[in-house]
Amino acid sequence: MKKGSNPETFLFDIPIYWCDEASFNARYEKKLKTYEEREKKDLRAKGLEYEPSENDRRLSHKILWEKSMGPWRFNQIVGWVRVYRLGDQLRGEYWSIKAKRFGWQLRKKCFIPQGKAFEIWPGDKETTKQIFNRICQRLRTFENELRGRVIDLESFENLGRFVDWCRLISTLNR
Repeated sequence: MKKGSNPETFLFDIPIYWCDEASFNARYEKKLKTYEEREKKDLRAKGLEYEPSENDRRLSHKILWEKSMGPWRFNQIVGWVRVYRLGDQLRGEYWSIKAKRFGWQLRKKCFIPQGKAFEIWPGDKETTKQIFNRICQRLRTFENELRGRVIDLESFENLGRFVDWCRLISTLNR
């Protein structure tokens, strides 16, 4: 495709999680404890007294982690907001998995476009900082519409504040 022939310019993909990292870790620890208690109970039912060693605990962690979860950052994503430029607009396109309930067992994920997360038309007099703050504000507003899901703005906020949003829009509109 020739340069300039595509009206859309993709800028950022921002992940959406079914819960925040702290909640996920707390739930995981509770689930691990339940798993270990069940193992102890099963052994006691067989007449064996058992207190898990550190090695046993690591093995339980490994089994539970691989069986039902995986790390929060990369495995608990249930959606994305793709930030892109379209002409003189900045938009966020929302993608999400199709699920009745979000939780631990999200193995087969197929992301489907769900519509716009936000749309802004930066004014001629708006500064780069104002544009960036408006995008962040729109993303936070959109997060409130997601019923408990969490938009991870960390990377976007770390990098987005260094983007010259005014120049980006004016340069790409030529």
